[in-house]
Amino acid sequence: MITPRLTRLLRVPDLQAMHRAVAGTCGRNPAAARGCAVLVPTRGAAIELRRTLENLLLSEDRPVVVLPDILTRANSTIASRRRRASRTRSAR
Repeated sequence: MITPRLTRLLRVPDLQAMHRAVAGTCGRNPAAARGCAVLVPTRGAAIELRRTLENLLLSEDRPVVVLPDILTRANSTIASRRRRASRTRSAR
C-alpha cells in the first residue's frame, strides 16, 4: 500500500531564510512537526540545522520544542522502510 504524502518545496534567498522557513513550519504544531521530514545533504548539515532550530525556537517561555525528522537522503530511505514496517505491524 502506498500512503499519500505532501511534498513542499520552499524557495528561499539564503541559508538564514531557510532556517526561518523550517522553524516557522515546525514551530507551530508539534503533531505536524513529527509528521514532517527535512532532507539535508550531510549528517553535519543535519546536526547544524537541529542546533539552529533549537536556538530559534527554544526560550524560557518555551523550554521544549518538537522538531521534524532531519534526515539525509540515505537516512530518509531507512526511515521510510521502518515507518512502513511499523504500520504493517500495527495494522495486524
